[in-house]
Amino acid sequence: MGLIKNLGKMARQSLVSDDTVHAVISPIVQKTTEAVEKTVDNNVKVPNVLGMQAKEAKDVLESLGLKVSILQQRTPNKKYAQYAPGEVVEMEYDTPSLILKGVHKGSLVKIYTADESVLTKSKSWRYKLLS
Repeated sequence: MGLIKNLGKMARQSLVSDDTVHAVISPIVQKTTEAVEKTVDNNVKVPNVLGMQAKEAKDVLESLGLKVSILQQRTPNKKYAQYAPGEVVEMEYDTPSLILKGVHKGSLVKIYTADESVLTKSKSWRYKLLS
């Protein structure tokens, strides 16, 4: 078996020159590199906009090439107690790529605000106790 491997290796070495390998492989490597760079350039890290005014948060996210939807949070949550009306209390977006460390430009980011009644309930000692 070892003899067959060695013969195969010698045959490949004698049949294909380094110049031929380089001529064939170089364009493939170049195209792959360009594709990876384009993919990386098309990703953006989503900043944390919690606590920002919704309009300001929307402007920041849209400046990065993301689509933004502002929604109203209707359910109290003790973590909202620290925010004021009109501030972003929660965010939702696609899970960032571990390799590319971001989401694709054009991805949708949902930001949530809460009105005074939701925030008041979120601050309530009874709500904190029951949740």
